[in-house]
Amino acid sequence: MPSVPPYKDINSVRLAQEAVLGALQNIQAHVRDAFEARKYLAGLNDTLQAHWEKQGEAFYAQLSADYAGDTQACKMLEFLLCDLKDLKISYLNFMDRYDGLWQKPQARRFPVEFNDLARQIITRVKIEEEYLLPLIEKKSCR
Repeated sequence: MPSVPPYKDINSVRLAQEAVLGALQNIQAHVRDAFEARKYLAGLNDTLQAHWEKQGEAFYAQLSADYAGDTQACKMLEFLLCDLKDLKISYLNFMDRYDGLWQKPQARRFPVEFNDLARQIITRVKIEEEYLLPLIEKKSCR
């Protein structure tokens, strides 16, 4: 599989974040009808995978190299990478439960579990806005 180039500017990150939030909203609109909401999981999966793939190890390694003299920025980048890995694990656990054939008890748990995951993803977007985007913006101004 070819490597996806990492993010280079804040506009492309913001567009990806908007796509992620839009995919979450599509599911949220149908969250009480789990079988209807399920139709939108593939769109969320594609959007998240594309966004996260651009924030891979190479992306954070390059930013860390760019900020090698700034200990605080390097610590923040380390946190962001670790947080992303934790979110990916939560997401994969969620998809393991809801990507396939469902039983009625599983469908009843879907709204609660989806809302928990959505909160984690929205929190991540806010963290990116507050901490990652300024680092990308400073780097592009150098």
